[in-house]
Amino acid sequence: MQSRGYPPGAAEALETEDAERFLLSAEAYQPHRLAFFTTQDLGDLHMFSVLLATLLSVVASEQGLSPDYATAYRSAQVEGKPLMVVVGADWCPACVNLKNSTIESLKRSGDLKDVEVAIVNRDIQPDLAGKLMRGPMMPQIIVFTKGNSGSWTRLQLTGFQSEGSLKSLIQTAVRNTGT
Repeated sequence: MQSRGYPPGAAEALETEDAERFLLSAEAYQPHRLAFFTTQDLGDLHMFSVLLATLLSVVASEQGLSPDYATAYRSAQVEGKPLMVVVGADWCPACVNLKNSTIESLKRSGDLKDVEVAIVNRDIQPDLAGKLMRGPMMPQIIVFTKGNSGSWTRLQLTGFQSEGSLKSLIQTAVRNTGT
């Protein structure tokens, strides 16, 4: 059964449990036999990818997604700012509340302008979270401040925190920067 220009055997493989393995195999991707899409299909695919990229960027900006840890760390070094890392998980109500309510409120009010912020999800980045966390309780808010000697100082709060306690932590970290 040959249809839509699939390589020989592809149509049959698509009807079996081995479809994914076949399509990922070298046999399926022989450039001289590849005719999966028409020119119209490619145009539609391009338009779809442009729309999807636009939609994802709008969603990301509206959700206020934080940079990853490595990006925030580099930025903290370049800008000479403290690095605030929040370690949590999506299944943790206190973590979600801290991230979506408290931190977003601090961001809107400008209280995070003097720190670089990274959110680390313990389930997605277990190795990094394991290196950062002290104990199993979440969320953990860790602020690293770089002093004049070049060494980093660590401040930490564990468990859900109010805006006031986070503001105080940030103010302490900013005061200690460069000392």
